Amino acid sequence: MKNENYILSNYGKARETFLKSEKPELYFKLKNSDKLMEHLIEIDKEACEMEDSLIVEYSRSEGVTEELKKADMFEWVKKVNSIKNRAQEIVYNTLIYI
Repeated sequence: MKNENYILSNYGKARETFLKSEKPELYFKLKNSDKLMEHLIEIDKEACEMEDSLIVEYSRSEGVTEELKKADMFEWVKKVNSIKNRAQEIVYNTLIYI
């Protein structure tokens, strides 16, 4: 896996910080075996995909559509922000802080 060109999102960075502070044994094991970046990239990609999937799912189920956006921009923004926040919370609790 080509690691040198991958830029971690907030998820990958948060995972690294979590490992350093809460699971130092695992952090140093991964770092010493040169698998830390591979782990962080894998978690980062999975987290981004999970967030995207949750946003799509919640948007569908809650009726957040382009029609709503055209009809009531403020309501659309409020709902989209709520969905993004919930999706991020799930991702952090499911993949990052474990």
